[in-house]
Amino acid sequence: MRNRKKTPLRERFWKHVDLWFGITDEDCWNWIGAKSERGYGRMTNREGRTRIASRISWILNRGKVSDNMQVCHSCDNPACVNPSHLWIGTQDENMRDMSIKERSCKTKLTAETVKEIRKNYSSGEFTQRQLAKAHGIRQSSLWNILAGKSWRHI
Repeated sequence: MRNRKKTPLRERFWKHVDLWFGITDEDCWNWIGAKSERGYGRMTNREGRTRIASRISWILNRGKVSDNMQVCHSCDNPACVNPSHLWIGTQDENMRDMSIKERSCKTKLTAETVKEIRKNYSSGEFTQRQLAKAHGIRQSSLWNILAGKSWRHI
């Protein structure tokens, strides 16, 4: 087996993409290598740093991405590395996209639920701990909602 430092990134990357005969730009190109617990492809670069496969796909196919920007999926498939399904956005834009599509990495909160959480907390009837437990989220996630650090657009 060849050393990671000697094998070009492009060559190592494509070995982990499921490109079958007949696949088109409209199809998801699924990452079949290592994945995170949330299903995002990942691989290690020459410096030994683990990177998200969709970000590497963007770089290989479209060019650089600034460190403060994210590579987001229009197809909502975390394993997809098809550059036609990827777009560049800020953390806020990615979170807004997730909210609009009513999808989240760890919770299934909706805009209506977030409004309800804020209303119930401001009424003083419920503690943060009670609300977090009732909605199946961590208290730190609930605090981020109340502080306007997440779900800012609601």
